[in-house]
Amino acid sequence: MKRFSFRLESIRDLREQIEEQAQLGLAEALAAEAEAAERVISAQERLAAARTNLGAGVTGDELSGAVFYAERCERELVAATRAHSLECEGVTFARRALHEASTRRQVLERLKERDRTTHAADAMKAEEHHLGEVALAMFRRKVA
Repeated sequence: MKRFSFRLESIRDLREQIEEQAQLGLAEALAAEAEAAERVISAQERLAAARTNLGAGVTGDELSGAVFYAERCERELVAATRAHSLECEGVTFARRALHEASTRRQVLERLKERDRTTHAADAMKAEEHHLGEVALAMFRRKVA
């Protein structure tokens, strides 16, 4: 009997590559999300430092500059928080894409395994049939 060959192997290989790309996409999204989280923390620290400098005994011009700086830090924090939120959505999207790619590949893996089992059973039947024929031929030679 001929060797097992899965007729959809090229498609399975393609889906495996797509899954690997989805894994890389998720890794990149997680790295971007971590960087965005660091930017939020940095912006929070700058804002906290700017707010502590507001009450120090300073002149009016210095106080005005400190207020403007604190407001700018607040805007940066809002922007960093929005960017982090977008990156979190990107991670969610990348996870969904990976899950879908993995599911599609696993479907073909199960089909391949089922075909392999069927092939093995057919090979076993063919071998049993062949051995039966050999045994029958030997029996006929003995009897004759």
